[in-house]
Amino acid sequence: MKLKILNLIISNRKQFMTEARETLLMGKHGKKDSHSIYFDSEETIKKCITTNKLQILMAIARFSPESINQLAKVLGREYPHVLKDCNFLETIGFIKYEKLKGPRKQFTPKLAFDYDIIRIKSHLEEIHPISQRSNNLLLSREL
Repeated sequence: MKLKILNLIISNRKQFMTEARETLLMGKHGKKDSHSIYFDSEETIKKCITTNKLQILMAIARFSPESINQLAKVLGREYPHVLKDCNFLETIGFIKYEKLKGPRKQFTPKLAFDYDIIRIKSHLEEIHPISQRSNNLLLSREL
């Protein structure tokens, strides 16, 4: 069982600009690794991927909540805070909203990607299992 990994890589400005240029030039040909996102600093990545935001991604993958309100209840957090984090994750392309049918204006949060693991590569490597499949596989390897 092969897990799909999304690499978040922190690189210096020169590496970042080189990767951005190569992505723009080679993106249509599919030669560039499509499983990596490059960040210019550790501060930037920490603003984008906080513990609360990772918990949101995991909860969406594992519980498939029907609304942000239900997601907030699963996480044990207040609705406005979860909504703010979800809106940010939607802005950077990690989640998307699907409008529910009905008279109320409700949206279902869905993952915008199908990766099992998010790996953050900086001075310390962090691995965050997102899907239930990745969690099960990692636990089985530890035993």
